[in-house]
Amino acid sequence: MNPHSFEKLLVHPVPRLLSVNDEPTAEEKALVLAAISRAKDEINSKGRLSKCCEDYKHAGALQRFIREGCSMISSIRRLPVELIREIIIYTVHDPYPDLDNPPYLLGHVCRLWRLAALSIPLLHSILPRLRLQKYDDTSAFSQHLLQVMPTVPFYSFQLSNISGPDIHPVANLYFRTSERWKHAFITADASALKPISTRLVRSNVPMLESLRLHIATSRYAGPCYAFENAPCLRTAEIECPTLFLLRLPWKQLTKYKERSGRAIGIPFIIYNGNPIEHLTYITAQPDSLLVHISKATLPRLTHLDIRLYHHSSISILPQLTLPSLQELRVRHPGTTRLFQNITNLVIRSGTAGSRLNLRRLAIYAKPPKPLELTHLLLRTPYLVELECNDIPSEDLAQIAKLIVYRLPGQRPLVPRLCKLTIYSPSASTFDSINKLIDNRSKYDGPQLDHSPLEVIRLVFADAPTCEEASSIFDVARPSNQRIYEDLSNLLTELDVLTASYKSGRHQGLLQALSDWRAGRKLDSLLSALESIKIDDPRLIEVRALSILKKFWLLDSCKIPQESKYHFIRRAHSLLDVWTAAFRSQPNVNSNRWIRHGLRSLLHLRARGDEDGRERDLIDGEYKFVDEPALFWPYEDHPDT
Repeated sequence: MNPHSFEKLLVHPVPRLLSVNDEPTAEEKALVLAAISRAKDEINSKGRLSKCCEDYKHAGALQRFIREGCSMISSIRRLPVELIREIIIYTVHDPYPDLDNPPYLLGHVCRLWRLAALSIPLLHSILPRLRLQKYDDTSAFSQHLLQVMPTVPFYSFQLSNISGPDIHPVANLYFRTSERWKHAFITADASALKPISTRLVRSNVPMLESLRLHIATSRYAGPCYAFENAPCLRTAEIECPTLFLLRLPWKQLTKYKERSGRAIGIPFIIYNGNPIEHLTYITAQPDSLLVHISKATLPRLTHLDIRLYHHSSISILPQLTLPSLQELRVRHPGTTRLFQNITNLVIRSGTAGSRLNLRRLAIYAKPPKPLELTHLLLRTPYLVELECNDIPSEDLAQIAKLIVYRLPGQRPLVPRLCKLTIYSPSASTFDSINKLIDNRSKYDGPQLDHSPLEVIRLVFADAPTCEEASSIFDVARPSNQRIYEDLSNLLTELDVLTASYKSGRHQGLLQALSDWRAGRKLDSLLSALESIKIDDPRLIEVRALSILKKFWLLDSCKIPQESKYHFIRRAHSLLDVWTAAFRSQPNVNSNRWIRHGLRSLLHLRARGDEDGRERDLIDGEYKFVDEPALFWPYEDHPDT
């Protein structure tokens, strides 16, 4: 197609629909649908694109045109205002709100949604994250708080960098209205604990439902009584690397997470009959748990997560009986008896005549002995997801065979297993892993007595080890390694910046100067990414799309100098081009293994759907990589 014809193809037939929310006439809708159809035909006529950067740009422009056309005739833009209001109010009352993505972002859908959002004061009940600085010019933000707080019956917030003994003036605005707190995320220095307790007067948080309290200190944090009387508190997340005397209504909590140097709430949480449902404990100190944990049955606990980043043995699992347990995650390299302890827990927690309904199991420990994991899996027939490090070939062979060797008459081993993650797999097990795929990925119909294995993920301790495994598994790699490494380094830099923007920014004169510099730096980075010629589509891996997509999804107010450099629009355009290049790879749906992240390889079972895996990687469950939830044995360390 010549350039003139291509430009005509990208002209919307009813441009007025780009700027209004009016219902299109039947004739206008037909014109838009015809234009979308022509653009799709143009993409399909090209088939797999040649190794030409211009082809990817054209395909990206066509995809953008199709997306805009679909949005023009989408009924989302013309929902009744009453329904939009109900949707927004529902998100405001979410019991587990995402404080990083507040409900007011729904007002960005289109003009109609913005008008509906402006009529709902409750939309401001989740305040933007605020990071306090000593020299901040906070008058504008203070005025915003003074306008918003009287209009909402409750509000949620994130407040960082509180230090004492003199509390920041803006922080005082929050504390004066603490009787309306619903969800609070506070990061404070130990010196601020006493004034915080004084201002809250121990009982001034009657509506507080969830609390995240992070204390940044390397010395004794002291006591905190501010949240002792919180009748609605059900969820708490506490982080403190040193001794911290915190008083909470421990017996009423249903979800508790602690990252600490010395145990804070664990001794008060683990007692017989406690109604706790989710419990997480993370520590790097071998002497963190100085008190003895008595034997206890926690009848409602469904999720238990214990991560010990030291090599001493702490006896928690042997003390517990958990009849409702569905998910167990344990990192404990300090004992050789972990697999036996988990096996005993599973046996002990099962009810008479039935097995424990354990669905997800994640273990990171000293490498298990051959068949040690198999003996555990014999007692977990309902297991759907399994994560473990250094799985021996003998155990992989037993999982592959379905029936345990020398035990005829046994049911298939973990017959419902769909997802398997192996940390630090050795090269000697690679053949066993491929055989496991051959045996467990087959599915001949509903009469089969096992579910097919849908996903296997291999996670390595570092990128070079993953690169070596890629060669052994014959993973498709780009021909120009230098350009690939340059692109990878730029993506890593963008990923770091995205994380820093997402964590929140503060206001003020110094921040304005910092934003000016940060804007120029980000412009230089995006320009470098835009200048890379994609002559080989294998340059674009899932990680590249993931990082760019995470940046594009940021709230524009968190990106420095966005209005000047139009970073989000540029990232979206680049994402369209890269997605077109990724789709053009013939190996996406045919290769057994793909490179998923810097340190992971991924196998997705072919389901007979030609583009199924491609959709999963671009828009589905596996579109994001390098998340802490995946690399928890390596990255979720209290000291990082």
